Amino acid sequence: MRGLAPYAFDIDLKLFVRDDGKVFARTRFENEFLITNRFIVTPSLGLEWSMSDVDATVRRGAYQADLGVQARYEFNRRVAPYVSLSRSLFPRAQASGESAATQLRVGLRLLF
Repeated sequence: MRGLAPYAFDIDLKLFVRDDGKVFARTRFENEFLITNRFIVTPSLGLEWSMSDVDATVRRGAYQADLGVQARYEFNRRVAPYVSLSRSLFPRAQASGESAATQLRVGLRLLF
């Protein structure tokens, strides 16, 4: 399910059911801020949820959080290069050593 909340931020909700009956959910919130008519900054927050324990890193409740920001410059509506920085946090995986991951992406957005 995807929609627009009352304060104009986008919401993306997904539900996954595995063959063995395990249920997962993914939520994502983002909003676009126009700095100028062509320069757009989009912060985002994503959370991944599990309805049951799977292993030591995936337990019932929120098991991953993603914080990110994307900046793009639209030459026109169809062509826009972008730079994106995101940080994934794994709050329940601190005992196993994996606590965070950072990604930097550079790309070109093309609309047909």
